[in-house]
Amino acid sequence: MSGQTPRQWFRIEHAASEVAEVSIFDEISPWGVTAQDFVSEIRAISAPMINLHLNSPGGDVYDGIAIYNELKNHPAHINAYVPGLAASIATVIAMAADSITVAPHARMMIHDAWMFAAGNAEDFAKHTARLEATSQNIAEIYAERAPEKSADEWRALMKAETWFTDQEAVDIGLADSVGRSNDTKSLRQAALFNLKRFRDGERV
Repeated sequence: MSGQTPRQWFRIEHAASEVAEVSIFDEISPWGVTAQDFVSEIRAISAPMINLHLNSPGGDVYDGIAIYNELKNHPAHINAYVPGLAASIATVIAMAADSITVAPHARMMIHDAWMFAAGNAEDFAKHTARLEATSQNIAEIYAERAPEKSADEWRALMKAETWFTDQEAVDIGLADSVGRSNDTKSLRQAALFNLKRFRDGERV
């Protein structure tokens, strides 16, 4: 509705200082504030280090890929922290960081891409091919970060909708360590997400 304030799913602070604080703390979606807004603010960061606080159930794949690439191309050293949950495309965004820390008892989850669709049999065949290509693309991003597993092996874990504990995420290569962020504000931004859309959806 017109007149409503767009939902702000991210926050950027201290962009011109030595360390910029970036928080993504909600579903990543084109409704309200878009990835274009996020990318514009990321490009304005001149700090040599970015602390990325990532607590998100995921969201729009293409917005997530755009955010991943923008962070990957940024000259700053990026430290990612997962205080509660990084699921779906939020895990892909985390892969852009130089270091990834998962808080004790936090979770990460990967799964195949999905979409709402309508149409005839030919339309659904096109949708299926598009989803296959999108999921394979995501699997390749995981394999670039953690090459101990091939893209096909990562894809198998995605098809199974795999949830990782803090240490499991480290063991498999999605994160580098288990620990706590020094920024306590990011821990207070944990939210109750609706995870029913995932096959094995959880409340964390």
